[in-house]
Amino acid sequence: MVVAAVLVLAISKPNPAISGWTVAWNPTSLESYRANASRISVVMPEWIFLNRQGKVDRRPGISDDYRRQMREISKKNGVKLYGMASNYGDGDFDPVRMALSMKTEDARRRHAQALAKIAVEDQLDGVDLDYENMKAGDRENYSLLVEAIAKEFRRVKKRVSVTVHAKNSEPGNWDAVIAHDWKRLGKAADEFRVMTYDQHWATSEPGPIASDDWVENVMTFAVSQVPAKKVWMGVATYGYDWSKSPATSLTWTDAAKYKDWNIDPKSGEMVSGKTWFGGPESAMRKREIAIKHKIAGMAVWYFGSEKPSTWRVLTGDFE
Repeated sequence: MVVAAVLVLAISKPNPAISGWTVAWNPTSLESYRANASRISVVMPEWIFLNRQGKVDRRPGISDDYRRQMREISKKNGVKLYGMASNYGDGDFDPVRMALSMKTEDARRRHAQALAKIAVEDQLDGVDLDYENMKAGDRENYSLLVEAIAKEFRRVKKRVSVTVHAKNSEPGNWDAVIAHDWKRLGKAADEFRVMTYDQHWATSEPGPIASDDWVENVMTFAVSQVPAKKVWMGVATYGYDWSKSPATSLTWTDAAKYKDWNIDPKSGEMVSGKTWFGGPESAMRKREIAIKHKIAGMAVWYFGSEKPSTWRVLTGDFE
């Protein structure tokens, strides 16, 4: 696939900063981070989770050696290291764990203190709150929780990133997005990351993971709610194969085996039959949206899933 036609247009434009997530369950994620760390501002590896009782702890199954390597690579390259905290467990993002962890002022205080304790002990620069799939009725408690976390992290001189589901109006049209009050979360947090991907998802019909118009609408709303200097736009560098339902999630290692790719005109994504993948053309278009809205940067889900040539587009590293 050739993206030269749009690359030329972007050479003289400012480069949005690059952040993104790493996953411990795919070895290529750490490899990609190591290879590209000099291009990255913030990395957010899986680090922290909520157990079934809603208590904060280090995520099991992640080795001390993995954590050590993340610290060493980040320090060597001047990358801010934020431990990703999530309520993922038992195969999905669990709203019950979240409800337990923030149902009272005391629970929120203990949650905030436990996160800060791990951040200090593990030499993290901050935390990324990837708390998803909550109930609409959790909206107030979640805002209070993030405010409590932000207060505690200011005390220990660490930063807070909050990651939210995409929407283009308040309060939103389904539980998980309603639970995220963008103005309050954006005011409390130091950084605000929007998951502008999965417009079509594993159990939906095939379609763009992130069409240009959809991302544009979400970003327009985001900067109306949160200062642009705090906003980071999510970029999908993975794909789905909808040949069967639910769709299979793909990295480029998987997708490279497919043939007869075309470019979707609505998203720039690579398409082969019922397979869609967020490649360089799609990343270029999202970069243009980020530049237009003068936001802080882009957030890649996830390092290690991408087609290698996507890096030149993300960073404006043109020959």
